[in-house]
Order: sequence, then C-alpha cells, then structure tokens
Amino acid sequence: MSEYNMTMDQGNLFLGIDIGTTAVKIGLISDGKLLYDDLRSLKTYRGEGGSAYQQLDDIIGAVKGLVLAIPQLYKEQIGVLSFSVAMHSTISLDGVNDNIVRIWSDRTAEKTIKSFVDTTDQAVAFYKRTGSPIHSMTPFARILHGLHSNHGDYKWIGIKEAVMKEFCGDYWIDRSTAAATGLMDGQKFIWDKEILNYLGVSEQQLGKIVSPTTMFPINETVSKNLGLPKTAEMMIGGSDGVLAAYAGYMSSGIKQSLTIGTSMAVRKLSSKWLVDPSVQNFCYGLSPDLYVCGLPSNNGGCVLEWLHQTMFQDATDFYGLIDDVLNRTEAGANDLQFLPYINGERAPFWTTEVHGSFSNVSITHTREDFLRAIIEGLLFNARFLQDKLGVDREWPLSVSGGFFNNQALIDLAATVFHRNIVVTPTNEPLFGLYHLYQQAAKVSDSVENLSLKRKLFTIENDSNERNDGNESQQLETAKLLPTTFNPEKAEIYDQLYDHFKKTIASQVPLLQ
Repeated sequence: MSEYNMTMDQGNLFLGIDIGTTAVKIGLISDGKLLYDDLRSLKTYRGEGGSAYQQLDDIIGAVKGLVLAIPQLYKEQIGVLSFSVAMHSTISLDGVNDNIVRIWSDRTAEKTIKSFVDTTDQAVAFYKRTGSPIHSMTPFARILHGLHSNHGDYKWIGIKEAVMKEFCGDYWIDRSTAAATGLMDGQKFIWDKEILNYLGVSEQQLGKIVSPTTMFPINETVSKNLGLPKTAEMMIGGSDGVLAAYAGYMSSGIKQSLTIGTSMAVRKLSSKWLVDPSVQNFCYGLSPDLYVCGLPSNNGGCVLEWLHQTMFQDATDFYGLIDDVLNRTEAGANDLQFLPYINGERAPFWTTEVHGSFSNVSITHTREDFLRAIIEGLLFNARFLQDKLGVDREWPLSVSGGFFNNQALIDLAATVFHRNIVVTPTNEPLFGLYHLYQQAAKVSDSVENLSLKRKLFTIENDSNERNDGNESQQLETAKLLPTTFNPEKAEIYDQLYDHFKKTIASQVPLLQ
C-alpha cells in the first residue's frame, strides 16, 4: 500500500480498480496524480487438460477488501469508481461452476477450437466480424467446448459482468471487454447473431453491452458496507489491454506501444477497423472511431523468471546481474540464438505446437551467453510482432511493464528496435480508466466522440505537420528517455534479427 501527500477537493477523487490475472490493484487519482494505491494478489489454480482458473469469491473479496482498507479521509472524497478487467475470462452459471473463473491461459478448449478451425469454414468469417482471434483463450472457444459436453440455457459471463452484478445489480459488460469474447460484432458493438446461433446461445444468456463510460448507481447495501459516499457512482470501464494502450496514448500522444510483463503485447491505436486473418491481430473498440489493435505473446517476463529459476537460482539481485552481463558481453551471445516460445505462442502462430529452442549451442557457451541470447530472443520476437502488426518505426515507442524497469533493457530495446523509447508512468489501466472518464465528461458523458485527436509526442527536429496544435492537452507525465541507439550496434542487431526470422521460417512451418 502506498499513500502520497496530496491535497484534494470534496468529491474529486476517482477510484480505479484493475482486476488482473495476478493481482487486483486500486488507485485513487486526483487531478491526474496518484494519491493512494494498494494491491492484493490472486491465486491461479491449474488442473488437468490445461485448466487454469481463479475463484470468483477471491476476486470479489479482494476488490471489497481493498476498498474497505482505503483510509476514510480519502474514501469520503470518492465521486466515481471504475474498473478494468483482464480479457477473456469465462464463468458458466450452471449451478456447479458459478465460482470458477476460467482465465486467458486456460487450455481446456484447445482440442475443440482446433477441430473448429480444421473442420469448418467459419473461423475466418467469425474472426473478421469480431476482431477476436480464434483461440482457446476466448469465451467463444469455452462456450463451444462447454456445449459439446453439456448443453444448457444458463448464463455465460466474465469477471466484468460478475462485478457489475455485485455492485450494480445486473450483468452489464462494456464493449471493449465484450470485444475480446469472440461473440460481439466488433464494428456494430452488438452480440453477433450468427455466432450465437452457431453456438446455440441467446443474447439473454450473455451480459448487456454498454459504452465504457456508462454510469450506474451502486447498490445501497454494498455502498454502505464499504463505507462509500451515497453519491458515488460506478463507471463500467473497459478491459486492461485496451485501457493500457489508451492511457499511454493520452499521456504521450504516441499511438503504438509495447508491454512486457509476464506476457507481452504490441499494440497500436487506430481510427479504423483493422483485421488481418494471416496474423489474427485483435481489434477491440472503445468507440466507432477508436480501436486498439495488437498482437499478444505468451512469452514475456515469464521467460526471464524461468531463466532465473533454472540457471541463476544463486542470483540475489537478478536484474542487477542482467545489467552487468549486458554491459560486458557482445551482441549475438557468441552465436547462440534463442526462440522464446517456451509457452507455445499466440500471435502470429496461435498454437501450442511451437516450442522454445536454442541454436548453435556449443561447449564454449556460458550461462551468461544463455542470458544474453534469451533477452535478445525476447526483443527480436517483440520486433517480429511489431513488423507483423505494421507499426510506424519513425516514431518513438511507448513501453510499459516490469521488463522496462531496468535501464539496460531499455537501452538494448532502443538499439534492437532502432527507436527512441518513451516511458510514461501513467500508461497502465488505472490511468486509462481515469483518462476515459475525464475525456468522456468533456463530451457529455459519451465516449462516442472519442478519437485520435491528441497532440503527438514531439522530439527534436520533428515535423510540425504531425501535430494537431492542441498543445494544451499535452501532459507532463511522458518522458522521452535518452536512449539513442548506436548505429554500428543497430546494424549488427539488424543482421541478427534477419537470422532470427530465417530460423523461425525453418523451424515453424506454420509461418507463411
């Protein structure tokens, strides 16, 4: 728990709640600054058949416990609550599994979704309409799998609907979270009737889709038990990935971002609907003119954690060790190469049948070579995803996630990507919620008019034609780090990256 010395006005505090897969985080924000934050970890249970789930009671309990723990001095100033959720969660309210929350890494529907892709001609059409990849991580896949084993007329919901039911009395879902279910028409923001008919599910079995800025009264009993002001309202909010990208954009004006936490994702904001069946990028909308498109990877910081546990158990300061190794070793790790797919891979392969591997291993290689090769492999994979997504390399890259808490990794990323790196301390879902509320309040509490109209982040010698002149909106939270890449080293990494792509093409025949 962190508490900061700030002044505040009556009813001026915004409470953001971020329900992730590893923890629930809360943050009280006033005038764009974090006043108070706290978090509680969540436990994930794993079982047979690739099962990965959490307990709904644990999630609801963590949310309420965090709100209860807010000092009353702050709590009585709260005017609006809002929350983000991890995408792709699924709960079947069948009377047996009501407390089981399947999370994105759940693989129980893997065989079912593979059969769907291999034996029907619907997969591409469904993807094009929803903007949600056809993959076992989605509620679409789990409903399809569930109906194969037990057809019922019970409700299918996720964490968003469950929390809204608890706090506001009904199963509401915002459009950015609904977009990640694989069940919603991504441009019309309604449940896709053809997909529902294919599954044998009705709209009544799903949540009610609304705009992310829709306001709801909070249940009086819940509000009283948590010590919230009677006037406090709930804004339904959005999904974590969409809100993180939106927060980074609102803080810096940069439309493209890279997050490396436990997993990894490259994202870009677009005013247009963008889907590509060859890579199955996601495309999730906040409004008809504002979409977040991206490619996710299973393999981010978890790969470094695996390295720590397998080769560097004796390292008391693992990230300090990374600094040392990167500073005294050369690019290319003595010809050792690493493909980072130790958890299978989502984009652009969408299969668990790809695997991590080392190439050119010899008796002369040290564990420091393995460390460098793994880090380079992670960054090459991030660049590979950026190329597949089609980001503009002329602009700086907004980054977030624990991976980028290390300056040596930031410097290396700048060289590998040939780009300056921008770190904004507010490019996380909590601030995405806050910016969404602030922007929506300026357009009569509607998100429909949100679009890409921020002043773009400017760097030295930049062209004036790339900014809309709205300089008053530029926040001072974006930081352009002095990460100028060395041209000679950048050229070396270009060659290594080309070799990385050739290795993928030879070892992953799914790549076309």
